[in-house]
This record gives sequence, structure tokens and C-alpha cells, in this order.
Amino acid sequence: ASRPCESDCPMAARKYPSRWVFLGLVFSHQFFIAGVIFGWTPLQTVLEEMGVFSSLCDHGDKTCDASSTRLSLVFTIAAALLTASGVVLGPAMDRWGPRVVRLISAAVFIVGTLLLGFAGPESLLWFPGYSCIAFGGGGLQLSAFHISMLFPGHESVVVSLMTGVFSASAYIFLFFKLLYENEGWSLESMFLYYSIAGVACFASSWCWPDTSFSSPDDLKPNRPKGSRGSRWSAAWSAANSRPGSHSGSRRASARHSTRESSDANAPGGLHGAAPINSSGTFPAPPHPQDTEEMLHEHLLRTSSLENVDVETLDFDRGDALLCTDLSGLSVWRQLASFEAWGLILYFSLQLNISNFFLTSIADQLKSHHDDHGTYIGLFGIIYPLGFIATPLAGFLQDRYHLVVVFCYVNVINLASQLLLLVPSLEVQILTFILYAAGRQCIFSLFFASLGRMFGFDTFGVLSGVGNAFSAALTFAVTPLYHYCQQNLDHHYTGVNIVLASIIGAQFLYAI
Repeated sequence: ASRPCESDCPMAARKYPSRWVFLGLVFSHQFFIAGVIFGWTPLQTVLEEMGVFSSLCDHGDKTCDASSTRLSLVFTIAAALLTASGVVLGPAMDRWGPRVVRLISAAVFIVGTLLLGFAGPESLLWFPGYSCIAFGGGGLQLSAFHISMLFPGHESVVVSLMTGVFSASAYIFLFFKLLYENEGWSLESMFLYYSIAGVACFASSWCWPDTSFSSPDDLKPNRPKGSRGSRWSAAWSAANSRPGSHSGSRRASARHSTRESSDANAPGGLHGAAPINSSGTFPAPPHPQDTEEMLHEHLLRTSSLENVDVETLDFDRGDALLCTDLSGLSVWRQLASFEAWGLILYFSLQLNISNFFLTSIADQLKSHHDDHGTYIGLFGIIYPLGFIATPLAGFLQDRYHLVVVFCYVNVINLASQLLLLVPSLEVQILTFILYAAGRQCIFSLFFASLGRMFGFDTFGVLSGVGNAFSAALTFAVTPLYHYCQQNLDHHYTGVNIVLASIIGAQFLYAI
């Protein structure tokens, strides 16, 4: 159902900044706030030097297996809440719009920084404080993706840049570490000052729209909101009709016409008003059998598979129709599709294998005799640089079938996982580079593909379901880490082989 005033109130009373202002705000919010929890490695070093949870250790040691496990639990819960934030904020964005979600997220982030500012070495405030930062960051990321629709023909590149800057925010805690070690700043005071960034984000989020953007036309002050019947504008079609574009005018026009026809023929028309055809009469609703035939024809027209006879495809199973536009279906049919659950499962497994790497890498490097922490310091520097690789993933998504992009991401993540088996610290530098590039592409691939296949009208719900599934798997990370420490005596070879096998098996889905 449309929100009040969605279909009949002009936007003249609300003037928006240019799309470049929105993009600049997104990048600044993503870098300074949204993904900071993934700068855990340098922050954990500071927490261990402070002796956080050292009461769990014997003989007055500042760190031990017990304290490391509790610290890893702080990160695991926060990472789970970041992904699970979509469960709450996704439907909220579909119902009340991205501005409300953004304001809530910024407020929760502010609360988190204040809690951490008053957390002592043995305080349990580390858990809710870090979790609030994560929850707020997840909401800021979720409410930003629709800005990509303001850049027709480059949506995937923009989403990839957003996820890249999101990951680059890990540098914030590296900066905290440098201030702590070189300038003597206390971590508590840094978090209190850090709350100012949340206040700035909250203030600037008031300019956000109350409905997700669907095209650059939405920035026009006199455009009625009811004209958003199709999420693809003529500008999108024109931008994608250039030679060499695999997501060009054929897909754009098919999306546009199918969405318009399905909306117009639905009972109540585009926005609840009875549709009128060219003869001035009210057409009858389509017969259910006709609807199925329309869907079959729609899949044939919107499939971007090249050199494949689409007539031979099994539509009941959705054979490899990874680029099919399913935005015209109801949210329940979208959730029941092969494409949705294949994408969710791919994202959840890849992300949690990546989270285990992030949780355990310091301990794994110690087993490779990084006794002075030199290489864990290098990892803290290299990891945020993974954003450099994300534009390539976006470029591939905008121009090639998703099979190509899935394989590209899978190869990188599989290589980084296998290199962990090499007992050489020098080789681990290459592992860091591949891991940084592959992790950023996981987020980029998931969110860009979600918007590309299902649209932004149901983006909140679908991303919420995906994030909830991923968050449930995240709680297996800490027990697995604890098992490697206690039962395997800090040896990770067997576990890394199993995780590499899971990544390798995901080529079956990609292909």
C-alpha cells in the first residue's frame, strides 16, 4: 500500500540537493561511521594493551586465551548486529523511507560512542557500545544504496564504491591506535570525541528523501511522487543503449515496459486508482493463466544470458537467470525465488568465512611466528585498501552476466583462503591483499545484485532477510575460534581447508 501523500502530493515543497551532494554525503558517512567496526584488528591490539578483560587471566597477564575469546565475542556480536540491522531497518525503510532509517541509525551510533567513552577495562559496556556502533553503521549503509539510482548505467559501480568506502572506514580505529601509542590519548576520550561525527551525520541526514530514489528525475522539484510507477527512467534506457553494454536498452526497455504493464493491469492500477485504457473503458483484470504466461514472456525478454537458447531453460527452477528482472513480482514471490535464496546463501557463507578470517588472523599469524606483531600491523594497513578493487567488480556487474562476477569474487576469496595454508609470513602479505579485495566485493556483489534483480521497492525486506540469515551464521564464528584455540592448540590448517572447500563448492551456484 502506498504511504500517505505518496501518490498525490507534489514534491514542489521539498527541494533536494544535487546527486553529487548526496553521493558526497554517502561517502563521508560511510567512511567516518558506517564500517568502523571492521577496524577490529588494530582496536583489539589497543584493548589488549589496556588489559581489557585481563581479570580472566592468571599471573597478572594482560592477555590470554580467555580474554581473547571474550574480546572476539564483542566483535562477533557486533558483526552479527550489523548484518541483522536490516531485519528491523529494512522493513522500516520500505514503510517510512530512508530518511527515518538514517536518523535512527545515526542516533544509535551516538549512543554507542558514548557507552564506549565510559567503558572501563572490566566493563561490560564494550558489548552494547560496540554493538550500537555496528547497528547504526548497518542502517547508514542500507539507506544509502538507492542513491546509486541517480547515476543511470553506473549503478553497480556506485554501489561498489559505497561498499569500498564502507570498508575503508576501518582506518578510523587504526588512527585511534596511532593516537593511543604515539600521543598518549586515552581510548575513552577518543570515543567521546568520536560522538561528534555521529551528531554531524544526524544533522546532515535531514536532507535525505522520505522515499527511495528510482531515477535522476526524482530530484526534480515539481515531479509528483506518483510518477514513480517504473523504477527505470528514459534516462536509464538512453544511458544503457550505448554499444557494448550487456545491460543495455533491451533489458532497460523490457524492465520498463513489463513493470509498467504489470502495474497498470493490476487491480487498482499504479497507485490504487482504476486504470483507464485508450478507449476510455476500464479493462478487466488479467486471468491467472495469462499472468503466468506474462511472467514466462517477461523472463524470456529480460534474461541477459548470451549464446543460450532461453527457450530450453527450466523456469520452475530458474536455471541461472541471475540477471533476470524480478522487480514486478510481489515480495513473497521474490522471497520464494531461486535467485533470492541462492544470492542470500552465497552472501551469508562468504561473509562469515570472511568474518572468521578477521577474527582469527592475529592468532593465525602468531602460529606463523609473527611474535612482534609486525604482520598484523601490515594487515591493519592493507585491509582497508580493499576499496581500490571494488570499482572493477561494479564495472563487471554493469557490463557482464553475473556468472562472471560471481566467479571473479569466488576466485579471489578461494585464493586468499588457500594461501593461509602456506607457512610463510611473506606469502601472507599476498593473502592480505587478496582478502581485502575479496571481502569488499562480497558486499558489493550482494547489494548491487539485490537492487538489480528485485528493485528498491522491496530492497529493505529482502536485504533484511539476507542479513538475518547471515547474522544467524555469524554466531558460529566465536565457537569455531574457541575450538581452534582450545582443542586444536591454535592450529588452523584443518579448519582453513574446510572453509576453502565451502568457497570452492560455491562455484556450483555461480555457474
